[in-house]
Amino acid sequence: MIANGKSGKFVGVLLILATPVWNVTAGKAPLSGTISIAINDSVVVADKPAAFANTIDAKGTYRGHEVHFFAVYNNGILGIFGAGWETTVLVDNELAARFTL
Repeated sequence: MIANGKSGKFVGVLLILATPVWNVTAGKAPLSGTISIAINDSVVVADKPAAFANTIDAKGTYRGHEVHFFAVYNNGILGIFGAGWETTVLVDNELAARFTL
């Protein structure tokens, strides 16, 4: 709070809100195919595709915030070059990260 000299009148309040810094990472287990999303080294959500499926859609929470990830398998060129899971992570419906696994 800032006071105006001698009168002591309220002039204003300086408020600084800190935006949380989150380190979002993704990983894929080689044998099970499970994709896991972690925030600040805490696994928030993990899921694997159903048999013969090429998509994953899963949700979890982190410190009261909704974390949603969806992944689509990209066959790439000839099933080799560029093949992998294109994964998008949303926190509170805002883009947080994108990964290719």
